[in-house]
Amino acid sequence: MKEQKKKFIEFAKAEAEAQNSSNSDKNCGESIEKYLSPFRKILNQNGKTEMFDNLEMGYDWCGAFVHYCLTKSGYAFQLQPFANEPTLALVFTWYKSAIANNKWIDDFSQAEKGDLIIFKDAKDEKRQYKHIGIILEIDVKNQNFTTAEGNVKYLNENNEIRRKTNIVNYSKLDEVKGFIKI
Repeated sequence: MKEQKKKFIEFAKAEAEAQNSSNSDKNCGESIEKYLSPFRKILNQNGKTEMFDNLEMGYDWCGAFVHYCLTKSGYAFQLQPFANEPTLALVFTWYKSAIANNKWIDDFSQAEKGDLIIFKDAKDEKRQYKHIGIILEIDVKNQNFTTAEGNVKYLNENNEIRRKTNIVNYSKLDEVKGFIKI
């Protein structure tokens, strides 16, 4: 495994273990702003708005978490890989970019540590690009894998839904759409 990919896996694991979390139901907060901030200006431009200047306004940030981990590990990914289209804050844009760059994998047996994983909603056909994470460990034979993810739902001490970074273990492929080679 290349040194840069090892660095990426270690960095993503540490970021996920930090359990940085949103401090409101608006998917924002001081500890996750480092993931959100690179996208704010372009989200405003694309939406012809200024609402993302407000740091109390967030958005689903699993794609922003992945982007942050990649760029901090020395990889170069543009925030908006296609002109006049959504940014990598949107999971579908990660998929579309992977297809355009011949990095998309449908076959679980070809996935490996350090690749990205895209999840779909097994119960809702309209949500085919629901979530994205980073593979930390993979057992192809038993179809088990562990990921580093951002925007993972949890209940805080007041029983309110919040989002955080986390390490997640999976033992089924029902909700896996596919993988992106890094």
